[in-house]
Amino acid sequence: MKLLYVLHQDPNGYPAGIEQHLFDLVNGLSASNKYEISLFFPRNGKYILREVDAGKKEIEFKGPHVPLEVIKNEIVEEIFNDILVNEKIDIVHFQSMRNLPLSLIEVAEKSKAISVMTIHEYFLWCVHFILLVPNFCYFESDAEKCQACLTGLNYKIKDGFVEYRRKYVKELLPKLDAIVAPSHYVRDLMLELFDMALEQKIVTIENGSNKRLFNQDLIQNKSESSAGPLNIGFVGNFLNHKGSKVFGDLLKEFEGRSDVKFFLFGNMYEKLEKHYDHLTIIGGYQRDQLQRLLYDYAIELVLLLSTVPETFSFTLSEVLLNKIPVISLDLGSLRERVSRYKVGFLVPHEDPVAHIKMRIEFILHNKTILSSFRENCKKAAKEVPDILDMVKAYDILYQDLLSRLCS
Repeated sequence: MKLLYVLHQDPNGYPAGIEQHLFDLVNGLSASNKYEISLFFPRNGKYILREVDAGKKEIEFKGPHVPLEVIKNEIVEEIFNDILVNEKIDIVHFQSMRNLPLSLIEVAEKSKAISVMTIHEYFLWCVHFILLVPNFCYFESDAEKCQACLTGLNYKIKDGFVEYRRKYVKELLPKLDAIVAPSHYVRDLMLELFDMALEQKIVTIENGSNKRLFNQDLIQNKSESSAGPLNIGFVGNFLNHKGSKVFGDLLKEFEGRSDVKFFLFGNMYEKLEKHYDHLTIIGGYQRDQLQRLLYDYAIELVLLLSTVPETFSFTLSEVLLNKIPVISLDLGSLRERVSRYKVGFLVPHEDPVAHIKMRIEFILHNKTILSSFRENCKKAAKEVPDILDMVKAYDILYQDLLSRLCS
């Protein structure tokens, strides 16, 4: 069976969440020997078809760069159609449509290949997919407001673009054979934003974590809260939509204090205003390094401060598997999963710094609350899906779609 994954960029390099998910899925499915897997993505003014095997064979196709505002492009559509037909692709799985024309979904439908899409982001709703202008726009539905907003952000769009694009997306989604939501939050959001009739096409498959990376001895030996300072970690890439400004403002609130220490685990894509004595910057890390880092620095609490609703959050899964409670903004799948597992505090995303400070002060005077949260983390860790669970769920989905096609 031939399976083609479509994404917005070359996944090689330092992977973000979409790429991490893709590698886990591809590696798991490849091990089953049921699938011949290829990738399709734009790179440096070309379009790449890469086989996923020991040789990693690539074929390059010359084609134009597709700006985020472009919905259709005949040249890229022709390239994509030729690949589907010549390679006899059975299943096309769209992982991200940024830097690609949305019309590729129509091409897949016409080719008779089974088409699947996973919703990792909000590009279907808005070309400015992080939805910060500068604050989260709450999925603004007024097309005229969105038109003015995008124009102000220097997107090259014509009058009526937003309304036309959203109408086109609503027409495209029913053409897909299945839509995968990585969380219940995303499932409900898709139905609300687009069409309740999509309910029959949407399946929820949570992203898996490689539980074999987690040393159970380190987890079991993790010390309870000490009498010293409370060690708090910011985990994830240091970016605005991941909460960099919120974290910077929080550092100011605790400046000069000795009862709290902060640690930053992640790539520094943005700079802090100044040096802080109560902050240690660890920097970027590989997935298999995180547990040891959290253990070595005795992290007792993790801040998940995304100011845009997360569609899943690998970071939350990894933190739970390490039995560490969290403070999170009450948005998206973080709100859903932190609430479901009862593994920490949710704070309002409006004026979050004051609320986070209040929760930290409470913990400082009531450290036993962390023990309760840690017990809930242990229970939640059993429910967090392993990569093998996720791969099995996708395999079942693919096989079911193929059987329906053949019947």
